[in-house]
Amino acid sequence: MEIKSDYLSRFVSELREEFSEEDGWETEVDERVGYIRVFYSDRYCSVKMIIVLNEYSVPVLLSVTKADKDEEIIMPESCHTCSEFCIYYDSVNETCKRGYEEVSREFSEWERVLCETKNIRIERVVYEEGCYLDIPHCHYYRAYKIEYRGPITIDTIKAFNELFDDIIALVEK
Repeated sequence: MEIKSDYLSRFVSELREEFSEEDGWETEVDERVGYIRVFYSDRYCSVKMIIVLNEYSVPVLLSVTKADKDEEIIMPESCHTCSEFCIYYDSVNETCKRGYEEVSREFSEWERVLCETKNIRIERVVYEEGCYLDIPHCHYYRAYKIEYRGPITIDTIKAFNELFDDIIALVEK
């Protein structure tokens, strides 16, 4: 999509330079809807940054979500090779004994707001991602999300990305 705003065009160019495709980042811009999505995923973690634009295509909200892939919430269909080594394996019926009520309860227990001020909101969320094996189902991970309302610059985005884990550690103590 062609970017109409000169300011936004420069901003996205800097963003793509800082979070480059060579390093595994993907950037998607939808000026019509008013957002920029920057995404990274590997076998260890996923990071999703959403930058919301105002009516003048100026960034006004930054949302950063980070999921540790070791923190998967096991769903019956997300286990590709159910076996006797899994704690949820029912050897009598040769199926997963983990039910959706248990999963739903785990989601509810995890999700909550940890801290909220006028401009910042920090929360635990459940992060959903399509299967890495291209099997038609999703995987769910315990994750954290930080939202910031205010002036957004490339330096703001870099700082949030670099300080994310430290901020979460402070709030979770």
